[in-house]
Parts: sequence; structure tokens; C-alpha cells
Amino acid sequence: MYFFVRLLKLSFLFLSFHTFSQSKFTISGTIKDTENKSLEYASVVLFKSIDSTQIAGTITDENGFYAFENIKKGSYYLQSMQLGYKKTKSATFELNADKSLNMNVLADSKKLDEVEIVAQKPFVEQQPDKTVVNVENSIVSTGVSVSEVLKRAPGVTVDKDGGVKLKGKDGVMVMIDDKPMYMDEAQLGALLKTIPADQVKNIEIMTNPSAKYDAEGNAGIINIKLKKGAYEGLNGSATAAYSQGVYPKANIGINLSYRKGKLSTNVGYQYSYKKNLERIEIKRNFLNLNVPESKFSTKSDYPNPMQNHNINGGLSYDFDDKNSIQWNGMANYEYGNWLGGSVSQSFLRSDNQANNTFNSTENSTARNYSINSSVIYKHSFDTNGTKLTLAADGSTFNLFNIQNFSNQTFNRFSVEQGNPTRFTTRIPTILNQFGFKLDFEKIIFWKIKLETGAKLTSISSDNDIRFVANTIGSSDSLSSNYFIYKELIPAGYVNFAKEIGKWKLQAGCRVEYTRTRAENKSLAQKIPRDYVNPFPTASVNYKYSQNTSFTFQYSRRIDRPDYKSLNPFAYVMDLFTTYQGNPLLLPQFTHNVEFINSFFQGALSATINYSHTQQFLGDVYNINPTTLKSQYTFANLSSFENVGIAFSLYYPVNKWFTTTNYVYFYQNHAKGTVENVGQISNRQFAFMINSTQNVLLPRKWDVEVSFNYESPTAWSMMRYKELWQLSFGIRKKLFEDKLIAKLAVNDVFWTYYWRGNTQTNQSETQINDSYKWDNRLITFSLTYNFGQKYTPPKSIDQELEEKYKQQEEKLKEETDRKR
Repeated sequence: MYFFVRLLKLSFLFLSFHTFSQSKFTISGTIKDTENKSLEYASVVLFKSIDSTQIAGTITDENGFYAFENIKKGSYYLQSMQLGYKKTKSATFELNADKSLNMNVLADSKKLDEVEIVAQKPFVEQQPDKTVVNVENSIVSTGVSVSEVLKRAPGVTVDKDGGVKLKGKDGVMVMIDDKPMYMDEAQLGALLKTIPADQVKNIEIMTNPSAKYDAEGNAGIINIKLKKGAYEGLNGSATAAYSQGVYPKANIGINLSYRKGKLSTNVGYQYSYKKNLERIEIKRNFLNLNVPESKFSTKSDYPNPMQNHNINGGLSYDFDDKNSIQWNGMANYEYGNWLGGSVSQSFLRSDNQANNTFNSTENSTARNYSINSSVIYKHSFDTNGTKLTLAADGSTFNLFNIQNFSNQTFNRFSVEQGNPTRFTTRIPTILNQFGFKLDFEKIIFWKIKLETGAKLTSISSDNDIRFVANTIGSSDSLSSNYFIYKELIPAGYVNFAKEIGKWKLQAGCRVEYTRTRAENKSLAQKIPRDYVNPFPTASVNYKYSQNTSFTFQYSRRIDRPDYKSLNPFAYVMDLFTTYQGNPLLLPQFTHNVEFINSFFQGALSATINYSHTQQFLGDVYNINPTTLKSQYTFANLSSFENVGIAFSLYYPVNKWFTTTNYVYFYQNHAKGTVENVGQISNRQFAFMINSTQNVLLPRKWDVEVSFNYESPTAWSMMRYKELWQLSFGIRKKLFEDKLIAKLAVNDVFWTYYWRGNTQTNQSETQINDSYKWDNRLITFSLTYNFGQKYTPPKSIDQELEEKYKQQEEKLKEETDRKR
């Protein structure tokens, strides 16, 4: 692998010495209607004027902007197409310098009278370097959280603990507005469940990011982009939604944006009430253990009403054409309680009858808040792409849980045995993160794009857990665990990119020094670690034609154990199940390789991927053969391999029906040695399907149907059974699109829940788990949009420049005619 990376770098350096003698230019502009409203998702095609040969094609963004790069000198014209509008052709123009060309298109009144259909972005877009999930365009995403939306994203899995996996692998770096969230799985899962999907614009999925990004996350990066104002003046929307599952849920919110000249700002607030449900079933079969019990089962039911307040905001100011500053922030406060319990039973091997019954009840409270903030300053040195970006960010996550358990034991004749036992655990957690970053970009010799920068990240965690056990009639048994964890990561990177004809080459390397200090004050134990690692990246793209391209990508990445997986304190999940960290965990390292074939400008793509992970951080289950209690922890297995092939298709069948499909076939293989378990080699072939169908109907009705399926798969020691969901929604736009009504049903058949099994204690014990949530919901929502949504007018200088260019073009046309 190292030889391959060095060879790729040498090839890159050799190719970078070859340049073009042919000058190339950029054509860009905006597409608007006659009311000066920007048209999103309009098709723009560039033709040669001499023979009308199609040169390139693209679609406009949310501001109606398009751009064609690396176009040779010559004579061309543009053609714009959009559903509901007439096909519009520009005047012929000569290209001998970068050109700005804006077009206005006329509405097609005949088509509008027949059926009012407006094109929109698909739910999933395949781009050369990432997959984009357009959350704001989805009907069934209304009234749910980001966590629920991720379950329908291509290649993404959300497990029973809220952890996110990508293409069958864990270790995903989740970012919000380009800011990494350094949290453990439970904290991240809780945060994603509190962010309403109504506040999200889109989600970017990158499996092989460049050296510019953190090396953390062996599976890749998921970047959640929040909504921001893009129009002049005051604009906004108000949303209210009600959902009914087993229990009711509701949320209300408002988003405001204001833009005036150089200043733009946005703020959003959401309040939600959700009475959730966790239904857990654990079965333990003791096959060969020398104990009188043959099996043990636990059934738990936890309704937990939660209230959440979420606010996010942003402020951007352009000092001039070269300098700008931006601030983004988000705050979240959540509180609630658990009122539930579990029933556990042991069964005798002799007659397979229930021997003892253990009734546990829980009355616990939870309160947490998080604050995230970042400031970004950008300076452009020239118009050739030389720019400097300075960024500082900080976040804090505070969690305070009080768990109250009580337990009663009954024999097979329902007679209580002994006195009830009570457990109280106080779990305060404080997690702080600060970061500073510098990025510099410049086009250097031979038109090579240089990207370089440095970053410093500091993470600290403080846990002072107190555990009290009390049996009626006896004194308290008190234990505590004070665990402090600190992590410092200075990093630097350099990245080069070069275009040579139809080739796009990129190579870079990131170096990160990691300094960690884990200290358990209760046990007087300290574990320091220091290590430096390089993380090379490379990408080669060949554009075979305007519609077809081939891309090869490589990256090396890391996943560091978080503080919770290192903390040796035993968290009580129920009377017979605990979670305990492992302070001796080491980081895992992964080599990722992908080969991507893209056809029809990304509408159809095929991806082959392979990854190999060393020191794999795996989930481990152990059962004490004496007490029969289960312990869940982490361990470093020797390796983990993932190989797969994915196909994606975005196909507008006609003007009113669009289908988006993704299928991924893969195999996971984890192997290693686990204490009390022995050698494991867990291999499984699996596949997943994501399919979304959008139907545009007359009179501004549209329908969305979504289907997701995940076959049985393997992960670490566990083998999970299939899970799937079918969701659909319908939307109606009223009062000139100002009022939008949605009705959606998520997980219609309540089939998206986790079921798994594993064997431990040298195959003497079999564990079967089942985790179910209240995610079958019917939701009705109303959204009201207000304000004047128009893009800012051109300045006098821009208008004069355009008039000058028009006069220049007319003069050239007259000269050509005379010739």
C-alpha cells in the first residue's frame, strides 16, 4: 500500500509538468424569470455556434447560478430549459476571456394551464466527490429529527444506540456546518435526535475526503448543513407539526433571515415535545455452562417524555470584495424522565420452568444542554483564487442524569425473596472542545492548485459518577468513579490539485500529532499516550466524455477511542446488564480505496470500495459464569475488512415522475481474539436498498414514497437480522406557495428495529437482543413562508460593465458580418 501511494505521488508530479498551450476560460451567470426570480435546478447547455455541437451541460443552484469551466476559445451560444418555462436561447458570442452571461426565461402559459408542475432537486444527488441528501425537499422528513432522516440516506445506518454507520462501517465523523462534533456515540445520537429536520437544508456524505479535512472517521464524513437566508430583505417560515405513534409528539418552530447589502443574518427556534418509547428484549441461553439455569430473559419497556428547545443562528458581513466574516451558532436544551421497568426471569435446566422473577422499576431524570459556536474570516488576495481562511470554534456538552432503580425478587411461587434493593446513580458529564484553523489556497506554477493549512483541536471530558446501592434494612453501599480525559491534536496538511486535459489529479497528506491523558482519580490510575501519524490522500479523475467520468480515490484515516469507551466505570443498564469502558484501548487505522464510474453527469453511478482496518475497535459481550450477568465493553480486535459495490440511479422518467435508487452489496469480516470468548471470525455478505419515488401532480400536489431495506449483516461479534421500512407523504402548496401542508407516515409496518445474536464464553452462551423504538408515526404539518424572496439588484458598476460588454459583442458581430 505504501508503495502504491508513493507511485501515485510520483505519477502526479510527472504529469504536473505537462501543461496546455490552449487557453481556457469560464462562462458563468444566472438564470431568472421575467420577475427577476432566480430559477433553481434549471438546465443550461453550451453549444458551438458553427455546428450546434453540445459542449457541456449543467444545472443551476439555489440562486440560479451556473458555471462552465475550462472552455476553449471560440464561438458559442447557451440554451436554458426549465419545466413550466419556454426554452430560451442566448445570442451567439465569442469567447476569448472569462464571460458573464445572465438570461431571463419566459413562463410557458400553455403548459402552466394544463398542469402546474415545478421541477425540484431530487432527495439524493450523486456528485463526483460526495452524495448530497436534500432534506428540505423531502415530504416524509417533516416533523422528524435528523437521526430519522439519516436512516433513509444512501449507505447510512443508525444503530440501536444512535451510532451512525456508513457503508457497513462505523467511525463516521459527523459535522454541523463544517464543524466536527467530538462526542461519543450516545451523546452524538442524542444530539441528532434533538435537531429537527425542518432546520436542515441538506446533508453531505463524503467517504474519502481530502487532506484538508480531519483524519478522524474511518468510514468518512457526514456534514449537516443548516438553513440560512439567501434572499434580500426579511424572509422566514413558521412550522407546526403533530405526530402520533404509540405516544404523541409535537413541535413548533420559526426560521427568520434578513439580508441587506453586505449584511445577512438568520435565526431559527424549535420547541418539541416527544414521548418516546424504548422496548428492549434480551435472551441469554446457557448451552454448556455448569449452572442449573438453562436460559435467562429480560423484557424492558421505557416510555420517556422529553422536551427540547433548539436555537441556531448565523451572521455574515462582507467588508468588501476581498474580506468577509461569518458567525454560526447552535444551542440545545433537553430535559425529561424515564418511567418504566423490566421483568427478568431465569429458567431451570431440569424442567425449563421459570425459577426466579426479578421486577425492576426505573424513575430517572435527564437534563442536558449543548452550545456550539464558530467564527470564520475569509480574505481574497486576488481574483485568481488566492485566499486565506481563519476559523475558531468551540462547543460544550453538559449532561446530568439521575438513575433510580429498584428491584424485587420472587421465586417460582411468586413469593418475594429478601428485601427490595435500590440503586441510585448520578452521572454528570462535561465535554468541552475548542479548535483553531488556518487554510490557504493559491494557484502556483503550472496552474497547480495548492491548499495548505494547520489546525489545533483541544478536547476535555470530566465525569464524576456516584453510585449508591441500598438494601432495605442495611446500610448504603457507596462507590464512585472520577474520570478525566484530555486530548490535544495539532495537525497540518498540504494538498495539490491539477487539471491536465480530461484528467483531474489530486494528492495530499495530513499529519496529526495526538496527545491524550486519561486519569481515573478514584483508582489513582493514569494512562498517557502520544503518537504522530501521516494520513495521505489521492484522487484521479478522468472525464471520458461530457456525460461519463471515472474516479479513483485513496485515503488513510483514524478513529480514536472516546472518553466513554475508555472509562472503566460500570454503567447499569438493567439489573443483569452493565456497560464498562476499557482504558487500554488503542486507536484504529483504516486504508480506504474507491473506484467510481459516473454516467450521464452523475445520474447513474457504480462504486467499488475496499477498506482494511487495523486494531479494530469492536463491541464485546461477556457473561459472568457465576452471576450470569452480561457485560458490554470494547476491545481491539486484530482487523476488520469491508468490500462492496454500490449502484445509484437518478432518473426523471417524465415531467411528473422521478425515481432515485441506491443499492449496496458488501461483506464485513471482523477477526481477532477476545477474552473469555476466544478466537472470533465473523464474516457476512449483506446488502442495503434505498429507494425514493417522487410524483408531481396537478394543482401543486406532490407525493413521495420511500423504501429502505437492510439485509442480515455482521458487526464485530454480533450478527444482526434484517430491518426495513416503508414511508410515504403527500404535500399541497397553497396561496402562491406561501402555505405548505404535509401528511406523512413513517415506517408504516413498524419493521425498522434491531434484532441480533452472538455467542460468547467459548460458544457456551448465546445472546439474542431486540431493540424497538416508537418510530411508526403519522405526522401532519403546516409551514407558512413569508417575506419577499428576491436576489439583490446589480450595482451601477455591474450594470455599466454589462452594457459595455453588450456593446462590445454587438461591435464584434457587425465586424463578423462585414467579413
